[in-house]
Amino acid sequence: MRKDKVYWTYLTQTLIESFQYLSEAERQFRSYNLHYQIANKKAHSGDTVEDVHQHLVDKIDPAYYASAYMQWYEYGGEAPVGAYIRNIAKHNYNMGDTVHHPMIDGDPLHKNMIHPLAIDHMNKLHRIAKDVHGEKLPETITIYRGVGLPNLISEKQPYIPHSIESWSTDINTARKFANMSHMQNTIPHVLKATVHRDDILLSHHMKDRIPFIPSDSELEGKEEIIPLGHRIKNIERIE
Repeated sequence: MRKDKVYWTYLTQTLIESFQYLSEAERQFRSYNLHYQIANKKAHSGDTVEDVHQHLVDKIDPAYYASAYMQWYEYGGEAPVGAYIRNIAKHNYNMGDTVHHPMIDGDPLHKNMIHPLAIDHMNKLHRIAKDVHGEKLPETITIYRGVGLPNLISEKQPYIPHSIESWSTDINTARKFANMSHMQNTIPHVLKATVHRDDILLSHHMKDRIPFIPSDSELEGKEEIIPLGHRIKNIERIE
């Protein structure tokens, strides 16, 4: 049996063993992430874009590239499903080495994970974003992000963003997330930056046009903004 097949079997067994302790929503989230891991392994093993796409259609749903955003808003962008969306953005906007390369289970995401339908969907979202933000936001806005950075790089190296990531127009939200992200051997920081309204992919302002974006009450005042990482300007640590 091929090594990759053994790994996929292991992942599937791990998923089955853990299901009995999870809610239905958690089971779905775990299943989605498992199949993004498997799809990336298949891509690295030589599967074509269409092969990988068909796997995700069969195992998740026909519009998996759209439902991925719902999982992002429910669980955050650090899981494999978040890495999948970041990979689309990185390639769609030709970000190169200006942002972190998305990883799943220690492996970089393969370009064959990106089907043309996923690119089309992201571009559609961005067109809606430009329309909404052109009416509701000034041209340039100030945004904040709370992060926990390793001690060795917290003061010496510039912050490198992901292709897309969550920021906020509310500094207190950033402070909250800085403390939540603070783990052993990291230091909580609040970052400040600016971004042009046309370089925002998603935000809470779009909730009336995009069904997967939570209401203001569900967001609990987070004022979330998801900009394109390579277009964020003037990043500085302020706390």
